[in-house]
Amino acid sequence: MHARKEHFVPAKRFPQEWEAQVADLLNSTYETKLKVQEGFFEVFAMTYPDEILLAVSLKSSITSIWPMTLKVSADLNEKTNSKKLMDILLNSVGQFIDHILNEEEEYFLDWEEASFENIPLWYMSTREDMALSLEADKLLQEDHSSL
Repeated sequence: MHARKEHFVPAKRFPQEWEAQVADLLNSTYETKLKVQEGFFEVFAMTYPDEILLAVSLKSSITSIWPMTLKVSADLNEKTNSKKLMDILLNSVGQFIDHILNEEEEYFLDWEEASFENIPLWYMSTREDMALSLEADKLLQEDHSSL
């Protein structure tokens, strides 16, 4: 499970075009530092009825290096300005990226609460390959639905 909260409905993924645009933005913004690591970013965003989740994976073209993935979560409700909240999530991810690209790797295997622009957010960082995890989830759902 990728979410911070327990959900009984599947996540709704953001459009792949949006995820690709954000990844392109991050890759161009950090291009110089990424060249040193032969790295690139992948972005995944999804919503649940009361949660929004953004995951950014820093991957390397060097196959022996596992990705580093940051997951950032925030609460959603009817009054939430979702565009503003997503902007806050993206800005908070930038701080984390600056931190890890300066070789200050730090892992939070459990959700840690923080505040960014006076909004409560939760962070988790792992060596999870989100693309593979999401593909596995998809295969498991297909297998389960065929029963």
